Amino acid sequence: MLKRTALPRLVLIALALSFPAGVLGQSVPTVVVDGGTPAEPAPAATAPAAPPAPTLAPCTGENLIAGSLATGDDVKGGPFVTKDGRLAQEGTWWDTAGQSTAYKTPKSSLNYDLRAVHSLRAFVLQGDNNDEYIVEASTDGTKYEPVWVAPPYEGGDGLRTRIAVLPNPATGRYLKITGRGGDNFYSVSEFQVHCDVPAVWPPKLSLPPKITGWKGVDNPIMVGIKAWLAGIGSIVLLLGFAFPFRGRLRDHPFAVDFVVGTSGLFVLLGWWALRDAYWPFTTFVPTFATKDVIDYTGAIVSTLLIIAWLVLRWSRGPNSFKFTRDSMIITLGLLSFASFWNLGHFHFDHYIHIWEHYHYYVGAKYAPELRYGLLYECTGVADLEDGLKERVEKRKIRRLGSDNELGDSAEVIAHPERCKNQFSAERWDAFKVDNRFFRSQFSSDRWDKSQNDHGYNGTPVWGIAGRLLADFNTPLTKDKIFNIGVIDSALLIAMWLAVLWAFGWRATCIALIYWGTNFPARFYWTGGAYLRYDWLFWLVIGIVALKKDKHALGGAILTYATLLRIFPGFVVAAVIAKALYRMIQERRFVLSPELWRFAIGCVVALALLIPASGWATGGLDAWPQFVTNSKKHLETPLTNNMGLKTLVGYDYATRAAATRNDNFADPFKNWKEARRHFYHARAPLFLALVLGCFWLLGRAGMRLKVWEQAALGTGFILIASELTCYYYCFLLTYGLLWERSKLPGIAAAILSCLTCIFSGIWGWNDDHFAAMSLGYVVVVGLSVWWLAYGKEDDGDPIGATVGAPTLATPPKEKKGKSPSIRPAAV
Repeated sequence: MLKRTALPRLVLIALALSFPAGVLGQSVPTVVVDGGTPAEPAPAATAPAAPPAPTLAPCTGENLIAGSLATGDDVKGGPFVTKDGRLAQEGTWWDTAGQSTAYKTPKSSLNYDLRAVHSLRAFVLQGDNNDEYIVEASTDGTKYEPVWVAPPYEGGDGLRTRIAVLPNPATGRYLKITGRGGDNFYSVSEFQVHCDVPAVWPPKLSLPPKITGWKGVDNPIMVGIKAWLAGIGSIVLLLGFAFPFRGRLRDHPFAVDFVVGTSGLFVLLGWWALRDAYWPFTTFVPTFATKDVIDYTGAIVSTLLIIAWLVLRWSRGPNSFKFTRDSMIITLGLLSFASFWNLGHFHFDHYIHIWEHYHYYVGAKYAPELRYGLLYECTGVADLEDGLKERVEKRKIRRLGSDNELGDSAEVIAHPERCKNQFSAERWDAFKVDNRFFRSQFSSDRWDKSQNDHGYNGTPVWGIAGRLLADFNTPLTKDKIFNIGVIDSALLIAMWLAVLWAFGWRATCIALIYWGTNFPARFYWTGGAYLRYDWLFWLVIGIVALKKDKHALGGAILTYATLLRIFPGFVVAAVIAKALYRMIQERRFVLSPELWRFAIGCVVALALLIPASGWATGGLDAWPQFVTNSKKHLETPLTNNMGLKTLVGYDYATRAAATRNDNFADPFKNWKEARRHFYHARAPLFLALVLGCFWLLGRAGMRLKVWEQAALGTGFILIASELTCYYYCFLLTYGLLWERSKLPGIAAAILSCLTCIFSGIWGWNDDHFAAMSLGYVVVVGLSVWWLAYGKEDDGDPIGATVGAPTLATPPKEKKGKSPSIRPAAV
């Protein structure tokens, strides 16, 4: 306890510390404001007082943006269009003139001064559909805090409206909108902010006229149709070929009535759901059943009814189901064939892929001058000479000739001679004319963005046909581009006619189910382009030649396919695995006559095509440059890469959604560095898996003919290499193995359905393409293992008719050094 005598001293000390200094006789400076009026003296030795809360302007309920001062930082189009109070029609093209303000770079922003501090609660933002828009607020114009992030809109393309009501209102005078994520194309067409929820809320949207039926099919609907076709095809194949046991339900009295009563209903519901149109009787549906609920319910119910019908037909016996099965296989094959071209909708607003034509037409025609590093640089110089210096200065281009990274155009502007010195005066004038034509086919932003791609990558052998077409003595016009763009479709049609001739209708239809419905290699990527499917044509035609026992011709054609795109060489490697495995088994150098002829065809093709490629590129020294260019691209990870390497290099913590940074010139810089790290760290695992698959292919080759080995060997492409997704049409050859084994074709159909499903449940390319890669690796690994070790199929399990004589079971083959179920295999 304190002594009583100490209390007076403590009280005095406390009073001295709490009083102002002037009370104790010290002088205090007087603060004078307003020309001489003494101000209150400031307290001594106290913490600075917090700034007073800003006074909020009264809430009138009006749109605060309407009366604001709107400015844009590096944007295209007047910011005033975002404050006029009018919503553009939903789905309007993202940078339509007079409708929206487009961002020139991810760092661009729209800025608003509300002229006073307001409460901010209700927001409306209409912008490009697949991006996020960050709305930040500030009271002083210097320190901004995020108040709302307008999310991407998944229900359609173009300009789309997002709305939000904050549970706790924010405050601010200055607002800023920046874009994030998506495809790096940002635009805003309308922005509204209210201090409270208006009486009319949410705002009425300007919707386009409802398009139903055939014209209403867009890309998301088309992906759904493909998933549905592949899924039903998988069920038909599984029921028709994979199950030896069939129960009998025909004794149930309701079976026939059920089939008859529901068969018409599932057709109606299935078509209605897939065309994404309102059913005529939705007026009788309860209000809680939204259009999406109705559509999804219709799709699910119709699919279940189809399955029920198939199972009932299946249960009534082999001959009862065979006609149904074969009819559906033909129908699904034809629909899948049409589905590759999106049922005639192509790119849903056009057929020609002008982006691809620019790269490959110009790259092939001027290959002697441009080679693999100067396409974008020379495009910039041509634009400079056409008076577009300001645009070139702001443009980012990929440095094709060096590190393959994005950079500015300073070097292009400073040293135009580096490009022009490669051309004669006549060729440079022709290049400028062609460049001007392609520039006219793009919007200004799209043209600038085309310089961010990865250039021209055709092999010197591809350049033979590419340059012949480009140099054909006709001027560059839209008609010429269209005629060239049709060649790919003609090649694909001819390819399938050859497959039908060589393999029969059933194998053709089963191969079509995968080819026409898979998600990675859909028409979206390279359809209507410049000879982008010639490699696939020659790859399949080579297997057709092998099927017809034209082994030398098949070897030459497969070599040509390899020289067009390199990776078809892994099919040749699969044939080599077959030969090597036999040599190891027999401990001597031995090749069957078929493989000798195959090898001769390969060598002859190499001897003819490589020298001929010198004309296309102005010399054979283009080959080392092509190798360097290819190595550079292989070392540049892409979010739409696929294959075993993609799967091995995937890491969830460093996926693109977590590491993308729009503050970098290349937003995916961190993601690419992380992917390279994991490629390197997991390289031993990748190599072991590749060698293991090669050994399994060799083992399977002991049981397979040469054409069968080549068809199976396409799977080795995705095991040994990493390709962009649009090349994954090659797995159609698994359907061609139908008469040899049912498993690869069924697995490919199931995989095709899964790729469409995966595309919708992961939002970022690297995520869902990694998931798809896992599916492909499983399908290829299972198929190769099955053909190496599995039991041979017994043919069509329901192909015989009732009462047909039963064939005697042939005696088992004795085991020898080279285990073989099929004695005639070579």
